[in-house]
Amino acid sequence: MRRRIDTERLTLRSWEDGDGPALRAALDRSDAHLRPWVPFMRNEPRSLQATCDQVVEFARQFAAGEVYRWAVLAGDVLVGEALFMQKADAVPAIGYWLHVDHCGRGYAGEAIRALLAEADAQEVAALEAFVDVANDGSNGLIARLGFELDRTVDMEGDRLHVWLRCRPEVG
Repeated sequence: MRRRIDTERLTLRSWEDGDGPALRAALDRSDAHLRPWVPFMRNEPRSLQATCDQVVEFARQFAAGEVYRWAVLAGDVLVGEALFMQKADAVPAIGYWLHVDHCGRGYAGEAIRALLAEADAQEVAALEAFVDVANDGSNGLIARLGFELDRTVDMEGDRLHVWLRCRPEVG
């Protein structure tokens, strides 16, 4: 996967050393907005140092091809994150979150469309997206992006829709 993906309005780039303060500020500001939907928020809030350490781990995982996480930027402003997870013996998954102050601008759809194009270029056969059953906004977005509801599961105390998208046939 590429470290940098540019769209019309956004730059998706792998997390870098020095991104910790911006990530910490975004998560703190967006806590109430993200907590109901994003499982990693159960571990928040973390200290700034723990967040900086986390960014270093994100960079290591990206380089190792384990989990690809991109900071989503509009200009130089962090508006969220998009991710692609390879999973052993399972369909890879995508995910995202947006800073509360940047919702409603189409950034999530633009970022995920960029990830879908990247996955298609890498000939990824299928992708999953796990979305809380009560998250109407994200469920609607994922459906509009061509995913089909595959199943509903209980995972770590959450009830999730599992959406599936198979790579379009190239003609």
